[in-house]
Amino acid sequence: MGSRIIYLCFILFFLHACKQSGVKSDNSLVLVKVNDKVLRFSDIDTSTLAKLSGEDSLEFILQQENAWINEQILLRRAEESLSTEEMDLEKELKEYKNNLLLYAYRERLAIDQLDTTVTEEEIEDYYLKNKNNFELKRNIAKILFVKVTKDNFTKDIKVWMEDGSASSLSALKNFCELKAENYFISDSLWLYFDDVWKEIPISKTYNRERFMNSNKFLTFEEAPYLYLLKIIDFRIKNSLSPLELEKEKIKEIILNKRKISLIKKREREIIEKAYNRGEVNILRNKKE
Repeated sequence: MGSRIIYLCFILFFLHACKQSGVKSDNSLVLVKVNDKVLRFSDIDTSTLAKLSGEDSLEFILQQENAWINEQILLRRAEESLSTEEMDLEKELKEYKNNLLLYAYRERLAIDQLDTTVTEEEIEDYYLKNKNNFELKRNIAKILFVKVTKDNFTKDIKVWMEDGSASSLSALKNFCELKAENYFISDSLWLYFDDVWKEIPISKTYNRERFMNSNKFLTFEEAPYLYLLKIIDFRIKNSLSPLELEKEKIKEIILNKRKISLIKKREREIIEKAYNRGEVNILRNKKE
């Protein structure tokens, strides 16, 4: 192993010297040989190697080399163990290649003509027609949250949070940026309540659904901090997920359906043209 490292260090030094001097290096240098197979330096991922230096370069080459050696050993054992029929992968490879080509072509058909505009009306219509598909798996809530030390606490915080107007939220945000330890001030975003739960000092065994149903504004104390939480709105798990939370998902669904429909339409047109041009010649044995 020691001689291998010395050899690789020599290669790295040689290549670095060539790069510094402007002399073209020989990337065909052989790193290792397994039976009749050889791994050359040109087979290494040189784009990644170029970003590394010193020991990292050596470690990267060793990893690439070991992976290649293991693969060659296993391939040789496979060739020795499998029957001719088992090793005949021509049919599978052809099918795989055809599938890749068709996939790439269908993607091209969609990219060229797909209308990616999805209106709010389309999103809402899909949501209303498929409500059963949008059941919440977790509790969610819209909240205002402030964590502040007792020394920095002011009654204005509660006043701003309870009022909830744009001017009050702006004043609250300005205060929090200067003096709060942690805060969340966005009355339009839904959060998973489990994440909110982690921020407040309350028993983890407390019934969360009951907590959300029975409380709108809460203050908790855990020295040296005060925690203020306003629940603006909430949805418990197994209820209908709000449209705002599902918009992006619905948009992706609509676009995917539109894409599939477009591909099928273009394929029918292409196949029909091929028939009309006489590219298809169906031969059948006729009974006399």
